[in-house]
Amino acid sequence: MKEKRKKYNRSFKLNALQICQEKKSLSATERELGIYSGSIQRWRLKALKDQKDQSDKKDLTELNYENKRIEYLQRKIAESEMKFEILKNSAPYLKNLKKDIFTFIEANRTLYPVRMMCTVLDVNRKSYYNWKNGVVCKKQRQKDFMLSQISLVFFASKKRYGSERIAAELQNEGHNICVSTVKKYMKELGLRSKIRN
Repeated sequence: MKEKRKKYNRSFKLNALQICQEKKSLSATERELGIYSGSIQRWRLKALKDQKDQSDKKDLTELNYENKRIEYLQRKIAESEMKFEILKNSAPYLKNLKKDIFTFIEANRTLYPVRMMCTVLDVNRKSYYNWKNGVVCKKQRQKDFMLSQISLVFFASKKRYGSERIAAELQNEGHNICVSTVKKYMKELGLRSKIRN
C-alpha cells in the first residue's frame, strides 16, 4: 500500500526554501526536514514560476496603463487639432454677426460635433438650436421691430434724418431708445443721412 503524501502549507515551503538556500544543500535540507526527495526542487521551480508570472502581470499592467495613457493623449491631440481646424475655417464668419456663426455651424455639423463648435466659437448651443428651428427670442423681436421703425422714419424723412433726429422722433412716439442704439442699428442697416452736420 502506497504511503499517503504529506501536504505542506505555503509558509512551510518558503521556510524550507530559505533553509536550503542558507545550507546550500538540497538533500541535507530534505533529510533534516523529513521531506520526500525532489520536493524542494519542485517548490523552488514553482516559486520561480510564480515570481515570473507576478512580474509578467506587473509588466502587463504597466503596459496597459501606458497604452491607455497613449490612447488618451492621442484623443486629446485629435480633439485639439479639430478645434484648431474649426477656428481656422470659421474665421471669415467670426467678423460678422452671430447669425453668420450659426450658418457656419449648420454648414459644418457633419464634419464636426455641434457641441465642440459651439464651445470653440463661444456660442450658446440653445441659441444655435433656436436659430436653426426658427425660434426668435423676445429681445430679437424687439430689435427687429426697432430696425423696421428706424427704417420707416429714415425713408419718411427722404434720407435726411440722422441718428439724433430719428431717436428724437421715436422717443416722441413713446419708444425707449437712445441715440447710440439708433446709430448702431443704422450702421447695421447701412443707412446714412444725406445731410452732414
